[in-house]
Formats: sequence, structure tokens, C-alpha cells
Amino acid sequence: MKIPSYNCNNKSYPAIKLKAFLTKEFDRASMLHVEMDNASNKIVAKR
Repeated sequence: MKIPSYNCNNKSYPAIKLKAFLTKEFDRASMLHVEMDNASNKIVAKR
């Protein structure tokens, strides 16, 4: 499956395979989770 190309706010986005998109987004979300955990640990450690 592919996400078709599209235009949004005068910017063009190319078509992309769904698996590639989901993999990239999963990795991005995982890193955000790790960064939030690290920040939370720093706060708790200061108490």
C-alpha cells in the first residue's frame, strides 16, 4: 500500500510506501518517549 502524493500549504509531498512511513513514525515516537522518560527521571532525581 502507498500513501499517494499530495499538496498542502503550497508544499508538495511525494508518495510513500505505508510501511516505510509507519516505521519512520514509530521510530520518531519511540525516541520522544525515551526523551520524556529521561526528563522525568531528572525531575524525580532532584526531589
